[in-house]
Amino acid sequence: ATAIAETAYHHARFLAATAEPAMHLPMRLYHVAVDARLHDLRRGFDVEHDPADYTAARALGARLRGAGSAGVAYRSVRHAGGQCAGLFRPRGASRCVHAAILLYAWDGARFGDIYEKLA
Repeated sequence: ATAIAETAYHHARFLAATAEPAMHLPMRLYHVAVDARLHDLRRGFDVEHDPADYTAARALGARLRGAGSAGVAYRSVRHAGGQCAGLFRPRGASRCVHAAILLYAWDGARFGDIYEKLA
């Protein structure tokens, strides 16, 4: 649910800004193991969790990446209770497995339904 909430938000902004007509947007879902020690930003860091302004989050991410961090664990700002991982380098991920194809139903203004494509 967290990955869907995060991706639906960002894709909806793009589709609305470019006035895209109604469509079904295919998205691939992958399961991946995170094999990295992440900086834990899930408690505190409220300024970095601003859902509309990423300035503080980007600045912190740049500092951590520059210092050699593998990435961050943080709270989702689109799905209450959801957690996210941001890896600065791909070597922190392993066992990537394709899990599903999802279809995001765009009505020209917003996503209505999101469902799994079965065939």
